[in-house]
Amino acid sequence: MFTCFKNVLNLYFGANPLEESGIPTFEWLTLQLDFSHRYMSDTVKAETGKTAFDQINLFIIDEAKNMLLHPSNSISETAYKLGFKCPQYF
Repeated sequence: MFTCFKNVLNLYFGANPLEESGIPTFEWLTLQLDFSHRYMSDTVKAETGKTAFDQINLFIIDEAKNMLLHPSNSISETAYKLGFKCPQYF
């Protein structure tokens, strides 16, 4: 289950709709995986020890780290690319 969860996130971030669509929501992920909220929450928590919301945030943090390793990317630019509407929230 968690592998499917990460694959959907990888596809979403690979398609790069973040600037237009923003950060993927838990609801969007449940629709993509065709699982109920409860089942996905319970399964991800059982497999990883973290909530699905925490896993999404960890995924975004990893993406941010990779983007910020490139000196040409500013913090604001990275924030917008990751789907944040205001860089201050990043």
